[in-house]
Parts: sequence; structure tokens; C-alpha cells
Amino acid sequence: QPAPANRLPVCGTCGCAHRGECLAGQNVCYNCKKPGHMTKECPDRQQPQPQAQPQQQRRAGQQVQVYFVDQAQAEENPGTMSGMIILNDIHIFALFDTGASHSFVSKRCIEAIGVQLLDTVDPLEVSLASGQKIVTSSKAENLRLNIGGRILERMNAPNFAGTENPTAVLEWIKELDKIFTVLPLPDRQRVSLAAYQMKEDASDWWIDHWARRPEAELHALTWEQIKMMVRRKFLPKSFWDRMEHEFYHLQQGSSTVDEYVRTFTCMCLFA
Repeated sequence: QPAPANRLPVCGTCGCAHRGECLAGQNVCYNCKKPGHMTKECPDRQQPQPQAQPQQQRRAGQQVQVYFVDQAQAEENPGTMSGMIILNDIHIFALFDTGASHSFVSKRCIEAIGVQLLDTVDPLEVSLASGQKIVTSSKAENLRLNIGGRILERMNAPNFAGTENPTAVLEWIKELDKIFTVLPLPDRQRVSLAAYQMKEDASDWWIDHWARRPEAELHALTWEQIKMMVRRKFLPKSFWDRMEHEFYHLQQGSSTVDEYVRTFTCMCLFA
């Protein structure tokens, strides 16, 4: 879509383009402006799901529910931003909702960027601002997104539910580290992405202990600090004790120097 002539003003508090009061750092929902939940969990956005037809049911027996807001609603919500992006080398106007779990593109844009649509395994039901509901069963994959000169390709960042399974904890950190190696994001964005990928117990821990702290303190957090805090919180003490014991009794043996150094560096975290 062509960019509108009346650009949204850039907020001096959060640095995003939006209208209305800036709610950043106030620990309130950007949708209803009430405390206690995030925009994606706002009860005002929840609508009863109609009885799904067999061909629209997920294999797990649940429907995917997503929401669409119009430009007027978006301008009043600090959780949304708008601007020009480059998708597969084509300039388009985009509306970003920071609480959204899915992204949608018009058929006109799909035709312009010349990509082929694929069928989805599970149809998505979209609730429009008018109350109308539509179902989409197509998706576009492997799109190149260019924002401010930085090209981002879709990466499936893993979720972390707060399990005390050491393998799951360390694998989550490892996978995010791999993503941050490819995408050299600043620490503030790394922390935001990591927090967004926390679910269930991990999300509760983050909200209770960190998300409610002063904005300046949150902005000072680094990804390295987050990794250490996650290890301290979710790795069981028995695992720490075992790794500490192995560290203090570490020997090179038949390992090469490089292998020994890598092992030593990794186990230093538990000393």
C-alpha cells in the first residue's frame, strides 16, 4: 500500500511512531490501558470462538484466533507502529502490532513481490474490527524483510516455558545465541526478544521479578545478564553441583587443546 501523507509523530519517550499518551514503562495494557496483563492477553480483545467445522479444526482440537485492527485504532494504541519497509526488495507500507503473534499481507502485495502462496496445515480465523470473521488457509514463506537497511529473514525463535530440564534451558539459550550471531541486535532488543519468547512459568517469573521494574533498569539489562539469571533460576541445584564438581576436576586427558579450552570456557559458567 502507498505510504500516507500524514506520518505519525515520533514519541520522545519510547522512540516509536504513535499518537496519544505513551504508556511505555507504565506496566499497563496498550489496548485497554489497564494493569495486570499484556496487549496480546487483553480480555477486551478476546471474543468467543464459534463452533469450528471439521475442516477448520486444528489437529489439537483448537482454533487459531488472531485479530485485525484498522488504522484509526492503531493510531490510538502505543503498541502499534507504522512505516515503510522493504519486503523482497519492494517498498510497502506496514502496520506493526507489538502484541501480535502473526503477520498478514494483502493479496495485492503478494502479487507485487512475486512469491508463491502455500497451503497452511491449520486455517487461521481472523476477526476484523467490524466484527466480521474470515478464514485464511494460505501463507507466504522465506520473505526477506529490510528495515532501516537491515535485512531480516524469518527465524523461528524458540519458546521457553520455564522447565527445570537442564537440556531445555541450555538449548533455549544456545538457539537464541545462534540467532543473535546472525542478527547483530543491540542488547535492548535481545532482551526484549528473549522476554517475548518466555511462556508459562518463565513468563510469570519475568513479569513478577523484572517487567515491573523501572524502565531505566530494564534498559540497562544485557543478554549476558539474562542468560545468567535464567540459568540461576531454572537450572536445578543438583545440576549446578554436578557441573561445579566436574569443573574443579577437569583434566585435558586425550582432548586437544582447542577441545579442552572450549570445555573449560563452558564449564566456567558453573564455577
